[in-house]
Amino acid sequence: MSEHKAFTCIICPRGCRLVVEVQDGTAVVSGNACERGEVYGRQEAIMPLRSLTTTVRTSCAKRPRLPVHSSADLPLARLLEAMEALDEVVVEISLKCGEVVVTNLLQLGVDMLASDDFDCREGSANE
Repeated sequence: MSEHKAFTCIICPRGCRLVVEVQDGTAVVSGNACERGEVYGRQEAIMPLRSLTTTVRTSCAKRPRLPVHSSADLPLARLLEAMEALDEVVVEISLKCGEVVVTNLLQLGVDMLASDDFDCREGSANE
């Protein structure tokens, strides 16, 4: 039995309306104007991925949260689990923007990176 899914492609400004037929783990995409839309439609139908942008706690009262982002996309189905894992993180060292805050989040091969400089001695590198 096949399943049909419909998406609006977000890869380019065209916003093609994709229809994806999934049968036995294989996806056939139609409605795409380019190859990138076909790749996106297939991925979105079989295992959607999302980037993760959030904050983690710090040990500094002057700057209690540090913005972070994922180094790559994560499976959509695991975003809540990722957020729960990040709720346990407390940054206690100085970091530069782009440095790793959490390595290999949920063993997915994705790191969480600092989105800003953080100086734990001063509360913020921007002060």
